[in-house]
Amino acid sequence: MNTYVWGDNPALRSEGIRDTDPQIVGERIEHLLSEHNNRLTPEDILNDAKNAESPLHVFFQQSLEDKAYKWDLQVARVVMNSLRIVYVNTSGDDDVKYALYSARQEDDRRKREYLHTDLVEINEGARASIVEQCEAQLRALQRKYKFLEKLPSMATLLEDIEKKKDEEQE
Repeated sequence: MNTYVWGDNPALRSEGIRDTDPQIVGERIEHLLSEHNNRLTPEDILNDAKNAESPLHVFFQQSLEDKAYKWDLQVARVVMNSLRIVYVNTSGDDDVKYALYSARQEDDRRKREYLHTDLVEINEGARASIVEQCEAQLRALQRKYKFLEKLPSMATLLEDIEKKKDEEQE
């Protein structure tokens, strides 16, 4: 069984999400993932939240007819982006990783869905989608800071950051 905790996100406080046990939410999301072929959308979260018995029910306003619906979709994204899993790493220590990863849907690349980290680790297609997204984010960062002439390539910069961290820990 996975252990869930909340990540850092100010929206968790403003919506009262942080006051809810992340373990209960994580287990519900695992249940929903099993019902939806290991892929979730914000709409799936909202549909489940309509059920008063769902632990997700408390996070959302009841009106789906007005602008609150769009806000509720954002809250669903916050919930999925903020959930983490505690796991034991190779050295035997507890570590934390994202529980879900956002990826483009295979059938409609304009839409996103959330994939459980276990699926990303074992499914080549899911992993490729996440790697593609990561590369796009790195290229966007490189474009954003391109004007800084002395900034090395993103790969070199990341390597230097990791070396510096390792040196500081020694």
